[in-house]
Amino acid sequence: MSVGSGGGGGGSTSNSSQPEELCLVCQDISTGYHYGVPSCNGCKTFFRRTIMKNQTFVCQFEGKCPVDKSIRCACRHCRFEKCLKVGMDRNAIQQNRDPIGYTKRTRRYPPIKKVESSEECSPGGAVFNESDATDDMFLNQLATIETKCCALRLADYMPTQNLIEAVASPCLLLDDQFMAENSIPASRHQFGALRFATQQDYHYWHERDWFVMIEWAKTIPAFEALPFNDKLALLRHSAITYPSLVHVYNSPDHGPDTIVFPDGAYFDRTPEPSRPLGFNKKKYQMLDQLLKPIRSMQIDMTEFAAFKTIFFLNPDADDVDAESKKMLSDGRSAITNALYRYMVKKKGPEEAGDRFGRLLLLGTVLATMAVEMKEAVLKTWVQNFIKFQYIFEGKHGKAKIVPLGCVPTNVDDGEMLKAGEQHQEHDFVFSCEQGADGVLNYEAIACVDAFGTIMYPGETRRLSNGTVVLHCNIFGGALKKVVERAAGCYFNETIFGEEEKWVERVKNTNDTNGMDGRLMQCFRPHYSYFESHVVGCVIGRLGILIGEFGLKPDGTYAKCVENELGNVRLVPASIDDLACKLDNVTHAHDTQWTDERRSAIMRCTYGHIVKTQCVIDGEIVPIGQEIPISRGCVFLCHPQTNVYICDDKLKEFKIVDKSSLSEMKTKAKSKLRI
Repeated sequence: MSVGSGGGGGGSTSNSSQPEELCLVCQDISTGYHYGVPSCNGCKTFFRRTIMKNQTFVCQFEGKCPVDKSIRCACRHCRFEKCLKVGMDRNAIQQNRDPIGYTKRTRRYPPIKKVESSEECSPGGAVFNESDATDDMFLNQLATIETKCCALRLADYMPTQNLIEAVASPCLLLDDQFMAENSIPASRHQFGALRFATQQDYHYWHERDWFVMIEWAKTIPAFEALPFNDKLALLRHSAITYPSLVHVYNSPDHGPDTIVFPDGAYFDRTPEPSRPLGFNKKKYQMLDQLLKPIRSMQIDMTEFAAFKTIFFLNPDADDVDAESKKMLSDGRSAITNALYRYMVKKKGPEEAGDRFGRLLLLGTVLATMAVEMKEAVLKTWVQNFIKFQYIFEGKHGKAKIVPLGCVPTNVDDGEMLKAGEQHQEHDFVFSCEQGADGVLNYEAIACVDAFGTIMYPGETRRLSNGTVVLHCNIFGGALKKVVERAAGCYFNETIFGEEEKWVERVKNTNDTNGMDGRLMQCFRPHYSYFESHVVGCVIGRLGILIGEFGLKPDGTYAKCVENELGNVRLVPASIDDLACKLDNVTHAHDTQWTDERRSAIMRCTYGHIVKTQCVIDGEIVPIGQEIPISRGCVFLCHPQTNVYICDDKLKEFKIVDKSSLSEMKTKAKSKLRI
């Protein structure tokens, strides 16, 4: 019989001949029933401490972090929420029993041996054994293999094998002779001038990274031990996350919002309106949730290689059997423990714990990017939402990748366009076309005007009695719908000239925090066509520019923010957010004071300091007024800078500092600004 420690929750007995019960929180081995559910000592203690200390945690990733025994400590918010979700009862905790913290007490019995499931967040516990040494050695090997992956990625070699043959063949990365002959970068992979990535660039580099991924996977013992079909399932599951990680980590630094392929092709935040919205969403996801944190942490090669392996060995991958899930979980735990020991050795325990948690939290981003893959079908954004399927055929089970169709972003999940079919999405008509090489493309082929009329490239349409000319054509390499500058911006049967503003009302104010519309303005870029830009939010008749504050009808304050390119929303603001700071002094919103140094009366309004009047010789002077002052001068109260105008009265003054100026006489009429 084995007894789980109660810790206030009550331990239950279990027969040792029965299968081991798992912790419902992290899937580690349960040590008994604690607070109503089978759980390990680590999760039991974590739950108790959280309740006893009345702690509150915040998740950085929308409360969707994975919780299992290898990364259960990465996000405490999600771990505590899972404790509650599986049924842990906070009322079962006895407040006066086993107080949290240090208590000085003489032991009556020898110390009990520590159980395998540590209650701390150190993944591997305190004991270092031969198994740990083996894992640490493999961690070093991963870094060496990563260097070989980079060389193979840039080489000219590209296999002609099908999927089955590639997985079944010996690993190229472990073939020293092959690597010696294929480690020279191909000429087409040399970095040249930066150029905006095309669809062919996305396709090319993902194809190379999929090839390298297969060879890299064959260097991992946990992968090689899997049944063949489970190997294929794991590769399918990582088909999006692996290239994304490789692109981000290996990109040269050309700014915080730019990912560059080895040959100089790049993508950034530039919207591509002729592509589906989901395409831009995935770009922003990579830039914000992968590129920024990875660069800010300055992850080294060993950390990256381990991180990539941890999330490749995913026991939750679809179509993997139970025995393989156990093997993957054990392999993942071993690498996770080795990574933590490496970080402690490199950074020390305190910094390592924070760095370790931040790195593992990126797994939530990867899980989100992989969620679109269902069963054996891949829905991949890099090829414009083309669905693929692995087809096994012939007596030897050879595989090939067959394009099934195109998936628009504004249709129900699972709907698909077949080759040759068209779909209207936003302001464009998209077509699913199959080329001679069998590759499907989902591209914009025509524009749609405000009345729903289709316009093909090169067509123009005159609107509003001919004062507005609408063009549908290729501009900057993409199909765009633009308005000729002859008139201005066209909205709601009205033409707005350059710099003019108007309001686009929103239909549902419930989703905009009380915002009634978007404030628009007409601009004319350098290529001479007018464009409508979002410049602010509208509440009733009040327009608030992006980044500014305003007062809502209910008496509360709000700030207009741009949550993504072309979209704005209102966010709540406090009265303290509206304060102003000048000369290290903070002034509350809607307050007024006299600034003697500037001879002005100042006012703080919605975070901005405004000069309302001038003060000279104790008298208040309105903005814009001129008054005569002594020595024949005139004082002009200016909204920014006070101006003193004197006629022929400065000739007796001399320059004090002549180090950089030669002597010169003042002109008969001078203006002195302060």
